[in-house]
Amino acid sequence: KRLATLLQKAKKHNVCVHIDMEQYALLPITLDVFRRTLLDKRFKDYPHLGIVCQAYLKESKTFLQTLIALAQERGTPFAIRLVKGAYWDYEQAHAEQMGWPCPVFDQKEETDIQYEALLKILLEAYPLVRPLIGSHNARSIAVAMALQDALGLENADIEFQVLNGMAPTLRDALHEKGYRVRQYCPIGAFIPGMSYLVRRLLENTANQSFLVQKDQKNTNYKTLLAPPVVPPLKEKPNLSFKNHSLRDFSQAGHRHSAQDALADIAKNLPQKVLPIINGAPLTPNSTHQTAQQQCPWHTETTVTHATLANTEDAENAITAAKNAQKEWQDLGFDHRATCLEKAATILEKNWQNLFALQVYEAGKHWHEADADIAEAIDFLRFYAQEARTLEGRFQPQSLWGEENTLHYTPKGIALVIAPWNFPLAISTGMVAANLVAGNPVIYKPAEQTTAIGLQMYQALVEAGVPVGALQFLPAKGAEVGAYLTQHKDVNMITFTGSKTVGLQILEHAGKTPENQKHVKKCVIEMGGKNTTIIDSDADLDEAVPGVVQSAFGFQGQKCSATSRVIVIGTAYNTFKERLKEVVSGLAIGPATDPANHINAVIDEGAYAKIKEYIALGKKEGSLLAQAKMPEEVGHFIPPTVFCDLPPQSRLIHEEIFGPVLIIEQAQTLEEAIKMALNSDYRLTGAFYSRNPEAIAYARTHFCVGNLYINKGSTGAVVARQPFGGGALSGTGTKAGGRDYLLQFVEPRTITENTMRRGFAPPLKETI
Repeated sequence: KRLATLLQKAKKHNVCVHIDMEQYALLPITLDVFRRTLLDKRFKDYPHLGIVCQAYLKESKTFLQTLIALAQERGTPFAIRLVKGAYWDYEQAHAEQMGWPCPVFDQKEETDIQYEALLKILLEAYPLVRPLIGSHNARSIAVAMALQDALGLENADIEFQVLNGMAPTLRDALHEKGYRVRQYCPIGAFIPGMSYLVRRLLENTANQSFLVQKDQKNTNYKTLLAPPVVPPLKEKPNLSFKNHSLRDFSQAGHRHSAQDALADIAKNLPQKVLPIINGAPLTPNSTHQTAQQQCPWHTETTVTHATLANTEDAENAITAAKNAQKEWQDLGFDHRATCLEKAATILEKNWQNLFALQVYEAGKHWHEADADIAEAIDFLRFYAQEARTLEGRFQPQSLWGEENTLHYTPKGIALVIAPWNFPLAISTGMVAANLVAGNPVIYKPAEQTTAIGLQMYQALVEAGVPVGALQFLPAKGAEVGAYLTQHKDVNMITFTGSKTVGLQILEHAGKTPENQKHVKKCVIEMGGKNTTIIDSDADLDEAVPGVVQSAFGFQGQKCSATSRVIVIGTAYNTFKERLKEVVSGLAIGPATDPANHINAVIDEGAYAKIKEYIALGKKEGSLLAQAKMPEEVGHFIPPTVFCDLPPQSRLIHEEIFGPVLIIEQAQTLEEAIKMALNSDYRLTGAFYSRNPEAIAYARTHFCVGNLYINKGSTGAVVARQPFGGGALSGTGTKAGGRDYLLQFVEPRTITENTMRRGFAPPLKETI
């Protein structure tokens, strides 16, 4: 629809429109849109259109052949611009970070060889298509000229394209030989233009660049014009742990799989959830309460109907855990780790059901739902790996005649209280760490996401965790949660949630009654009030989308979400205007439609609380931007941005846990960091800058648990960004880090004097 609007104007003014290709992720949808638009009867005969083909893509030959087939079907020629490709480093890094196959060749020479093969296909397709050759490499240009001559094409049948100011001698030589030459250059704002030119400079000053090699005095023209040869590939270092790959929804197969999952679960609602104690589902009676979770983005749909356990059930769960404690402990680290790995495989196979539940029960966007599943799988595999090496990594020193060994034993019965915002990932991480350490677990999922919690429980039991070692106990936090945190037989409490509840747990755990023979260990994560700082020289092309994703991804319902932005100096007004434009255009609607950027918040309580903050913001400050509300019935809160708030405003200091963002201004980096740290929390932060000295200063002084430089404040990945903060953001070491399991075990040191004399046989033996 948008491309058609553009082409209608182009036709009116007889203007050429050329579709560029940059990110590989956009290639499938770009090709689809290009095809459907060009075959539209309004544009089928319009000749002044074109598209780019990038030779560094491994599938570029298929892509080019698809375009040629489209031209044949259309009947009217369009232009195909053949280039090497300009985003090699991005595509390599992005694929590795996402765990996807790399779409581009690993070495430049492979691209050069592919480019020559594509030149032949492209020129042979004339006049179905109009060949445009984008290169500053004399070898590539010479191959095009030779092919044109061999195929009997006229000079005017092909066009060479060059960047203004780059390789002018090649440009002039082509022109003198009578070829059509088009010179192009960027136009527009100064700063984006400088970014573009710097990228071109980096490309063309690389050691492998033809232009660099051409200017080296010891390189002759025969070397420069020699056919490209692929050198041996250097092996990449093997990572000790590989994260589970995220789904690439730009691929049609993954989209169809997601749509099928959503259609299937819609037929099976509501899901019924019962507590499971010692492997037996609870038989409800009149003493049991129930809870219903409405679909956040369609409140007329009940997703989950859960029966809630009471304190009597909690006592039975404690008894079952105590009875299973020794058996689970004696199985050892390796056996327990194997159970975790089997559970990870089960979650992988159950992706569709887990994905659909995330969308319906938690209101997650497709990417957020998939990421939560992937992180759960990562926790299982990572903690399994770490458990097997735990004792070996931390052995003490031994001397001649003295052997010192360190052994880790379980803490005891563990209570896990999970949040609703990462209903599978955080639940799995906390439960898996306790289980692999040998602690029997009583798992209380959040009341809003009990169906997802049940899926995790079932995967672990199916994987071999004894039913006594894991109790599934959906319940009221104020009743059963409070009862268990104060229970004398609970040795370990692992919690993620609000500061209010977290501090209550710490207070209760700190009281040790006479009949309790241990000190409770607490691993508590309590949220954040996270700030992104924008330096005066920051690349706003990165900073604006980074802030939008960090602030409004999953409706801002992340403890790591950016809720404050502090902009330094002259960048303030420009950043505000660009942010305003993006936020105003965000699409809000049901989570089943991936076209929507924003869905609904979790429930009525969250909805009411966030609305109160927005009302306060309108009273105290200036409303900079707010997205348009949808017509659907749901807990929709539009992404909202305020500025000009007084320094003491509650919006600046309190965790809102919703899509509300505050913008402030500072004159220096020192002032900005001081403002950011004027908070009860120290969880995450982000800093955008192009100044190495400023980045070094932020590394030292912007003291938060997870600091992200030139990227958003959310999206920590297991084993890569161990996650957790200080101050009132939490206690303990970082989840997904190599020292995390140490919190769930009891260390025992054994020292033996090995200088003994003689040999004492056991008493039962005789000589």
